[in-house]
Amino acid sequence: MYSGVPAQTVDGLEAQRVTIEKLQAGDTNATPHVSAFAESFAKKLWGDLYFDDSTRKFSRKPIGDRPKRSFVQFVLEPLYKMFSQVVGEDPKDLEMTLRELGVRLKKSELQLDSGPLLRLVLQQFFGPPTAFIDLCVSRLASPLTNIQRKVENIYTGMLSWVNRD
Repeated sequence: MYSGVPAQTVDGLEAQRVTIEKLQAGDTNATPHVSAFAESFAKKLWGDLYFDDSTRKFSRKPIGDRPKRSFVQFVLEPLYKMFSQVVGEDPKDLEMTLRELGVRLKKSELQLDSGPLLRLVLQQFFGPPTAFIDLCVSRLASPLTNIQRKVENIYTGMLSWVNRD
């Protein structure tokens, strides 16, 4: 289904998903670990980089007559394939495809309309939708603690009223 995606990529994404789930469950020993391969691969997803299937290397020059950037090839196309299969595939075939991806659904869930079914599949594949919010809460400064810096950097008027501690 995901031809051309290195097996190490799938393993790395699975490890990151498990780490996020542990952090959400409150496991204080779970530390986000990104392998050197994952960091290198993530950098190659952005910009004008192309993956050559024959040599299994990245290049800055477009390869072939219809080149696809690495982000399109490794992120967007697999997502589009998943969407199209969930929306348009027969439930029996879909069950087999989802099982290969590690997504297990009940028979009654496979009979749902495409919208709720797609939501269930994506939630099981990517984890709960709270990961992005949790990331923002853990990484971004609170508005109350960040307001003085924002005012000093953005506001161009007189700052005599700002409380400087």
